[in-house]
Amino acid sequence: MPLIGAARLLGIGLKRRYKIVLWVVGSWVALSIVFGLLALVYFQKFYPDAPKAAYAPARDLATAQQQDLDHFQNYFTLNQAYAPAALAQAKSLHGEALAKAGTYSPAAFTLAIARMVALSDNGHSWISKKHLSTTNNHIPCRLYRFDDGYYVVRARPMCAELLGAKLLSIDGMAVDEVVDRVYP
Repeated sequence: MPLIGAARLLGIGLKRRYKIVLWVVGSWVALSIVFGLLALVYFQKFYPDAPKAAYAPARDLATAQQQDLDHFQNYFTLNQAYAPAALAQAKSLHGEALAKAGTYSPAAFTLAIARMVALSDNGHSWISKKHLSTTNNHIPCRLYRFDDGYYVVRARPMCAELLGAKLLSIDGMAVDEVVDRVYP
């Protein structure tokens, strides 16, 4: 052990060497416990778990979406990053979503939730991109916006010929118009 070797070089006796080692190890263990407890308190305070949902299995899409939206209401209490006006807007969107429950496609439903989350304007509040890409259809290429427009910068083999191509429109709608509709 390096501590014992250093103690031997300094001419410290065997009993004293073990006391030093025990003190150092004990201090390290005590500090680890203290920091562990502080981390636990921190995460419970700032990242609390949502209450468990206790709903009967949904019999149709409308019921499933209503249950999800009902349970999502807890988010407004748990996420304290909302400004008062943004919270009011998010709750208004929540009411609109409840009224439309059952009419959303899975992607549209996820995006409705994401829109409410985004209103907190907090980089720590988000919907997992992995969830969005694994549960919804997406194009097999990656776009990036440059000063003169959107270009395909990564492509899977099925659309490799599009690599470097400029995106001009989506379903006949100009890209800038699509972007303006998506970003709010």
